[in-house]
Amino acid sequence: MKLDRLDWFFLILVFLILTVGVVDIWSASYQINQGSYASYPMKQLFWISFSGAIFVGLLFIPYLKFYQRAYFLYACGIALLILTIVIGKTVNGSRRWIALGPFSMQTSEVMKILIVIALARYLKDRPRLDRWQDLLPALGITFLPMIIILRQPDLGTAMLFIPILFAMLLAAGARVSHLILLIVIGINCLPVGYFFLKPYQKARLRTFISLGDLSASQRMGEAYQAYQSQIGVGSGGMLGKGWGKGTQNRLNFVPERHNDFIFSVHCEEFGFLGAMILLGLYFLLFLSGLSSASSSREMFGRLVIVGTITMMAMQVCINVGMTIGIFPITGLTLPLVSYGGSSMVTTFIGLSLIMGVKMRKSMIRSVLA
Repeated sequence: MKLDRLDWFFLILVFLILTVGVVDIWSASYQINQGSYASYPMKQLFWISFSGAIFVGLLFIPYLKFYQRAYFLYACGIALLILTIVIGKTVNGSRRWIALGPFSMQTSEVMKILIVIALARYLKDRPRLDRWQDLLPALGITFLPMIIILRQPDLGTAMLFIPILFAMLLAAGARVSHLILLIVIGINCLPVGYFFLKPYQKARLRTFISLGDLSASQRMGEAYQAYQSQIGVGSGGMLGKGWGKGTQNRLNFVPERHNDFIFSVHCEEFGFLGAMILLGLYFLLFLSGLSSASSSREMFGRLVIVGTITMMAMQVCINVGMTIGIFPITGLTLPLVSYGGSSMVTTFIGLSLIMGVKMRKSMIRSVLA
């Protein structure tokens, strides 16, 4: 691995977003009743270091090795999901984690990147994608882990697989008319899917639909998270209240503020301008990745980048959307910013694959020169 082949602009963007995350988590971890900070910032720094080591280690492995082992890795991911259902650790009514000594691994997070690799392998191997029989195996590859993840239950992560699938199909050359028809069918199936939701998921959906017309009891009950989050976002104004001065944050009004609702903390303390800076960093990061995908001649690498960027971009959109009230509440974190080990590791694996494609492209250019 040569340092001159690294995309330093891409790495600087990742570093800046990580810095924002640590700063926000540090403020969000303050315990008002104890007058001290919880251990989340130190744990986050550990996970960043651990994930960074994985990132560097994977750069020494040619990314096409993942192409060769794509289906094996996919099978391992399915096995982990099933194992989680059987022996996983239950937290807040959801069985999503497998205990690994002092740590826990959220297997659905790992499956996000494995589904990208498996779909990239299948789509690269298909000489044509203009027939329905070419699309059905890709649907099967996607829906099998979705069904298992929905059993945990983890609706947010499961639904994330759908935009990943459509983005990769589009990038691989599938017919737009087929994709539109699949979207129409999916939309018409949504009312049926409502009856299979858990009670708390139905409550979140009802809250989202009626968020502008809530009673006082609802605001203190099932709508509490969404309502308090929006207060935090709105109270930040243009420039914010300043780091560590957010009242919604420091007075514990916003739940899960170091994790799912970290964007609310960021908006309250750094305002609209701070939010736009963070979203701008994400935009530049995704644009940098997609520029490499558009210029790559190798189909597998191009599809891996498209799938990974779609995964991260949709997480940003959904997390920010639920924080400000335009999407229902889900358990999706804000990539590189929210606290969480499994999410950080998965994101860094995806970033390493993107960097691997970038490095290979620059290597080919240097050889041709």
